[in-house]
Amino acid sequence: MPRIAGRSRQDTRRAVLLASRRAFGEMGLAGASLSVIAERAGVTPATLCHHFGGKQGIYEAVTDEVYRELGTLASAIDPSRPLEELIDAVYTHAERNAGGIRFLLRQIVEAGGVPAHVRKRHMRPWLEKLSAILGARFDVDAQAARTAIVALTHLVMRFVTNTEEDNRVALDAADARETRARIMTILTGTAQHLLGLCPLTTRSES
Repeated sequence: MPRIAGRSRQDTRRAVLLASRRAFGEMGLAGASLSVIAERAGVTPATLCHHFGGKQGIYEAVTDEVYRELGTLASAIDPSRPLEELIDAVYTHAERNAGGIRFLLRQIVEAGGVPAHVRKRHMRPWLEKLSAILGARFDVDAQAARTAIVALTHLVMRFVTNTEEDNRVALDAADARETRARIMTILTGTAQHLLGLCPLTTRSES
């Protein structure tokens, strides 16, 4: 892949994928043109077509890269830690990958779901792996663990792609620190309930 002087082939590919991720996240597949991606990445549109086979090929490469990054979660956390610490580690991992999550959400909104090959290659193995880890850690069956992971994934994805101000207003928090603390309380309480570790209660019941 032709590259800017002083930039390695690997760095050039990384720049293309990052520029594409941002462009697709902002404008969607239809709105993000090859010329925009090429300009942001510092290459030519012809180079993109040669190495990725066109915009669809870039889109699929970005999808694979985002799922690969999110898939490092299993190795990034210590399952022996208390649930509250696991939730915090998961959320921190998601915050660091907010751009990729935003890209996936845009894909889901535009297409109504992810492509079949993505479900087979990424979604199913990821869910099965994390369900096994969570189930073994808290001694619950795989289905309960899977249900908890799915629910928490949806909540986390929405929280990390919101602006801090939106989350603060939605949760009626005073500042960013309180906002994050309330998000942790919601996620931890949801996980505890779905894993059968303790029931959710309303204020009037507590």
